[in-house]
Amino acid sequence: MKQTIDPVYENLLHMGRSFHPRARRKRSFVTLSPLVDVLLLLAFFFVLQSSFVLQPGVYVDLVDGEFTAGVEYGNMVVTVTREKTLLYNDEPTTLPGLADILSGESKAHPGEPLLIQADRDVPHSTIGGICDLAKAAGIREAVIAHSIKRSATSETP
Repeated sequence: MKQTIDPVYENLLHMGRSFHPRARRKRSFVTLSPLVDVLLLLAFFFVLQSSFVLQPGVYVDLVDGEFTAGVEYGNMVVTVTREKTLLYNDEPTTLPGLADILSGESKAHPGEPLLIQADRDVPHSTIGGICDLAKAAGIREAVIAHSIKRSATSETP
């Protein structure tokens, strides 16, 4: 003969088995949500700590040319921008100030050429004036920088 168990008592027996530590279901996968939370927090802190400062610099659109030999980027570099800003080794200066600087630099670096980076819109009179200042300061060679001319196949219409 079959024994019948009261349904309430049967539910209580089932609950006891489900809360027993050995009766718990084993998890077979790793929960990724804590790992994702930590990675998002780290990314958030790195973004807040980083600085979004653009690198300072001067844009100079050099004249194109085919001649590829020249001097290395050395100690004496004069840059003239489109706005007629004059820089010596990335420090702003004026034409009279440049004359003083070049006379001191010609003694400190004898025989070294002066590299002039001038924007294509700078008048030749300005570049000629800088060459005259260099000659008066005792610098024997002044070189005007240019970018290498692109070939006809690499240009886009």
